[in-house]
Amino acid sequence: MRRITAILLTLAMLFCLTSLALRSSRADGTLNAASSPNSSPDDMLTEAYTKLYGLDSMHLEMNMPIQMSIRLSMNGQSMSIPMNITLLYQMDQQNAPLRTCGNISMMIEFMGNTQTNAYTFYSEQVDNVVTIYASEDGTSWTASRVESTPVGPSDMVSILMENTTDLRLVGTSTTEQGQTVNVCTGKLNAQYLQQVMEAAGSSEALSSMLGEGENAIDLSNLEEYDITVYIDRETKLPLMITMDMTSMMKDVMSQTIQSLMGTEGMEGMEVDVEISTAMTNCFLSQFNSVSPIEIPEAALAASAVSSSTQG
Repeated sequence: MRRITAILLTLAMLFCLTSLALRSSRADGTLNAASSPNSSPDDMLTEAYTKLYGLDSMHLEMNMPIQMSIRLSMNGQSMSIPMNITLLYQMDQQNAPLRTCGNISMMIEFMGNTQTNAYTFYSEQVDNVVTIYASEDGTSWTASRVESTPVGPSDMVSILMENTTDLRLVGTSTTEQGQTVNVCTGKLNAQYLQQVMEAAGSSEALSSMLGEGENAIDLSNLEEYDITVYIDRETKLPLMITMDMTSMMKDVMSQTIQSLMGTEGMEGMEVDVEISTAMTNCFLSQFNSVSPIEIPEAALAASAVSSSTQG
């Protein structure tokens, strides 16, 4: 269970690290042309991503409810363990200086038990070093560092568009706030996260988070998944992104469980993972209006201790 918890929290932290790859587009000369009323879905999405990655700040909220069941079989006997997992993630990001802050919480319900994990985090990139501060209680902090080269908005757009296929404009809709949005659907290759990390020079950090050797989680063969992007027709910015990650999560979970099969007490056991739904919903807001992010002194003190220990 701890391994499953670590993998899910790692996937959430990848969103944090991916966001840290962004920087202001003002020095990059990325696209700024307005789309025409007859723009293709590719053009709409390219412009939406370009504008998103050119922002000075933004707020992101994500929820991922997962309904799954793990079936264990051994010596002709079997049992099924239903699980409900709810992953919640919210983050502010600013580009000058390059920082994020937010909260990650995950609740796992299984066999009448409930396990809850919650973390507050801050992160900052200075030159090619990203420092991530994390705390479970808001008082005691840990600090970790990875090397990462900032990836320009044009690179981010290219990686996402290269991994997005079957784009279609399926219609328009109106948000609860009265905004009219274009609704575009497509399929996103799950490898885009790995490509972003590699482009940022953080492949070693990715390997350490997802494991190494026989216990590693392989992202290279994951299937593509359905994605829907809701683009504000006035600002051309994406307001909501939904992803059906059921097949991807089944693969990740299957690899996670299989990596445990060789451990003591698990020999000869067969495992089958069934995931009925794993939807991810991302909501974007507060464009260029996030309050300045200040890293707490207690977190900075933890970073100083970590630096002293490593030295």
